[in-house]
Amino acid sequence: MNRHAYTFCVLEQFWRHLKRRDIYADASTEWRNPQARLLEGGAWEAIRSDVLTTLGLPENPGALLAEHAQTLDAAYREAGGRLAVNTEVRVDDAGKIHLTGVKAVEEPPSLVDLGLAEARGWSAATATGVFYGLKAVLDAMAYAIAARNLLSSPAGQA
Repeated sequence: MNRHAYTFCVLEQFWRHLKRRDIYADASTEWRNPQARLLEGGAWEAIRSDVLTTLGLPENPGALLAEHAQTLDAAYREAGGRLAVNTEVRVDDAGKIHLTGVKAVEEPPSLVDLGLAEARGWSAATATGVFYGLKAVLDAMAYAIAARNLLSSPAGQA
């Protein structure tokens, strides 16, 4: 087995699972579990009314959600009605939307330059984000291994 290829595959899977939020890196601000710091039980009940008042939300969200659902349904129906009469829009059997008669807009030189820079490699922001995301994952793995070793070692041999 090629060790470098295996390492790359493991890191690629970590990256995929981080993006899908299947795993979290607690040390990272971007990749940690967004629900981990939510209040629960008595702590939430103690401040719930203050939070709802501050956000302007009702105690019972049923009416608010029904109103939003009705607004969303009306918007979908209006858009669907426009699609039915628009000759430049066609929906195929697979549900894909096809536009005809729409002319392509020329890309500005700055966008072309940016595309060339991206084609040559990752941007600095992307590379930095990937580095810190992977560093957080590797740090989390190191902590997990250290904790496992600590818990599995005989008493007094930490």
